[in-house]
Amino acid sequence: MPVVSDDVEPLSFVFEDDGLVPNNPMPLLVYKGAIDVDNEHPEKTIEGLFGANGWGEMWRNGVYDYLHYHATVHEALGVACGHARVRFGGDRGREIEISAGDVAILPAGTGHQCMSRCRRLKITPRRCKRFRQ
Repeated sequence: MPVVSDDVEPLSFVFEDDGLVPNNPMPLLVYKGAIDVDNEHPEKTIEGLFGANGWGEMWRNGVYDYLHYHATVHEALGVACGHARVRFGGDRGREIEISAGDVAILPAGTGHQCMSRCRRLKITPRRCKRFRQ
């Protein structure tokens, strides 16, 4: 059985620079239910997939509860288990519920902040250090 759902279309959002968070002219992409994480090691499933696609530095964590962005790196967030409500795009951005199996692709400069989460939340982020706009 494949790990990735081929028929998932991403939600796409473009956020303007709000004076505090630069955001990016490239869209934030959120793939709902993109990865099958119904197994004993969902973090390893996501890590293997991201690694096979050339995404670099990785760790296991959640999303910080304060507004932040990464100025020079894109970021992929794979939700291994649990759920969270994350505001993307800064204070004037959009709150989106993400849950197990979802993937969010954040272009460099995209603001993000965890607004609420369940205790079981596990996110496997990856950064891509080189990018072109």
